[in-house]
Amino acid sequence: LLLLKSGKCGHAVCIDVQDSSCKIAKNNALQNGLSEKMTVVCSDILDFRCEREFDAFLCNPPYKKKDSGEKNLQPKIAMCRHEVTVTQEEIVKVASKKLKFGVRLCMCQRIERFTDLITEMRKNGLEPKTIQFVTTAIDNPPYLFLVNAVKGVKPQLKIPVNEINGV
Repeated sequence: LLLLKSGKCGHAVCIDVQDSSCKIAKNNALQNGLSEKMTVVCSDILDFRCEREFDAFLCNPPYKKKDSGEKNLQPKIAMCRHEVTVTQEEIVKVASKKLKFGVRLCMCQRIERFTDLITEMRKNGLEPKTIQFVTTAIDNPPYLFLVNAVKGVKPQLKIPVNEINGV
């Protein structure tokens, strides 16, 4: 919604497997006057069919591998946090197939999945370009990271300096 509102994105296709999330997305687009610029598709990303390639792919994948960690008893929340319907590897493969050459895949993931995600991106022709680590306080280790990968380009990773750390 922010990308659409800012004009940095002309049209967005939003895909989610959960009907309730799709309804919320449609309602948010309507309330922000962006219904014409946003298509919401309620589908498993593995079943989504579209002939065109995309200019960007933004994703907040499930953080935990299937059958790992404490699983939430509410199925809707469990699907968001655990690889119940789709794996991180499957998301990266779909993104790589759907992205135009030279455009971005942006993802947020838990720090313990760092190596797995970077490895999977490279295996699928997506080169990590920037990584931003997320922490709750200056003295705490990061718990999340944001990665921006580009399809089909040469390696050149940058990690922005966090001004809060005084570096």
